[in-house]
Formats: sequence, C-alpha cells, structure tokens
Amino acid sequence: MRGKTINLFSALVMVACLSLLFGAGCPHNNKLKSTLTPSALKPEASNQLYVNLKYKFAVNYPQGWDVMKSYKKSVVIFKGPLIDNIYYVNTDIRIEQLKDEITLDEFVCLIECRHKKNIKDYYKVEEHNIIISGLPAISIVATSTLESRGKTIPIKSKITILIKGNLAFRIYCHSSVELYDQYVKHFNTVIKSLCFD
Repeated sequence: MRGKTINLFSALVMVACLSLLFGAGCPHNNKLKSTLTPSALKPEASNQLYVNLKYKFAVNYPQGWDVMKSYKKSVVIFKGPLIDNIYYVNTDIRIEQLKDEITLDEFVCLIECRHKKNIKDYYKVEEHNIIISGLPAISIVATSTLESRGKTIPIKSKITILIKGNLAFRIYCHSSVELYDQYVKHFNTVIKSLCFD
C-alpha cells in the first residue's frame, strides 16, 4: 500500500467467538439521540434504535434482538435467535481508527486478505458498491464454516465496509447459509439505517 502503515486491530475475531454471546444493555442520551434521529431513521414498529455516543452514529436493529456493547473488538453486537443451540444470528459493528490515509478499495482489500487467512473456508460470493448515509461503501456476501460442539455449520455473511474521516466502519451480518434469506431483511435494516451526527 505504497509504503503507508496502518494502525489496525491485530486480528479478526473468528465467527466462532460470536456463538458464545450473551446480551447486555443499550445506552441512551436524549440530546444525541434527537440529533441522530432524522425521520428516515425513526425505527419502525419492528425495530429499535441504538445510539453510540463515542463514535456518534446510530442504527436501527430488529425488535427483540439483544445488544452487547464492547465485546472483544466489536463496538456493538446485535444478537438474534439461537440456531440449533450452537450459533446466534447476529450483526456485529466494528470500528478502526486509521493512522494514515487509505482508500476504501485498499481497506477492503486488506480486510479480504485477513478473512482469507483467518476464517475457515472463506469464499466471497459477490461484491457491490453502495451508498450509506451519503458515503461510498462496499458490501460483500461471503460464505465460511464454523465448527462448534462437534458440528460444522455453513455460514453466510454480509460484510459492509465504509470510511468516514479517519474511521473505518465494518458491519458484519452472520447467519447459517440455510437461514440467510430469512434474516437478510434484518441485516439490511441495520446497514441502510446507519447515520452519523
């Protein structure tokens, strides 16, 4: 990357770690919440609003999903249903502060290299350029496998990446391959609702 060094988190937390999640609370701040709640972000009856004061962003997430703050390298995880008493459908938001300037394409390439190295059977199915909150983003759909409790579970993930200033946002949405189509609507709710103060 043209001799530039990047201050990034050391390694990607494996999808396997997400199978051990337990719920936590959700912070609220009325002042920031009101500035981060444009009419487009007001949650529908089937969604709830999450506001992060530190990074000044907000997203909608599915009603009934648990919120876990600051779990390992994640800023927040929205934990959905438990599948086969092994794996939670989930959405995981991670934020990295970039030390040097890097393009979105360069950062996505770096993340893809990490995934290929650290995630079992990682395979990119598709990639799309999208716009989130007025910013360019790249959305990747990929498959992998998770081994837990003697079982191998095929996983399908939607990974959305964008850069705002010197912060790189990654939104990971994970489900079993079998149930992905059932949960992609919930994943898209989080991704499309991301907004910044």
